[in-house]
Amino acid sequence: MPKINAKVVRLEQGSKSLHDRMEQVERCSQHISDNYDKHKCDLTELKTEVNNISKSLKTNSKEVKNVGHEFRSSLSDMKKENDKLKESFLDVQMKSMSNNLIFYNIPETEVENCPDIYT
Repeated sequence: MPKINAKVVRLEQGSKSLHDRMEQVERCSQHISDNYDKHKCDLTELKTEVNNISKSLKTNSKEVKNVGHEFRSSLSDMKKENDKLKESFLDVQMKSMSNNLIFYNIPETEVENCPDIYT
């Protein structure tokens, strides 16, 4: 009988030890599950944020293209206007030069009355 009692005691101790270990495993698995849920939630939030950033980049890319097109168009208009102004300036300069005539090799005298000389 003492052998049976000893075996029962060992079985009870083994059972208690297994029970304690199972409790530890359950706590650890619960901790792992909680962390998994938290990380899953964080990952979902990150995916949403990445999607929003991606949409924003696409929108900004379209706006940049539009601004670039407007800028090129505006620059082209400015170049045309600049060319027109250059032509206009040249016309004005040529007209002003046509009124400024310079004559060479006309003899001069000390006392001269221009209207009398060329009449």
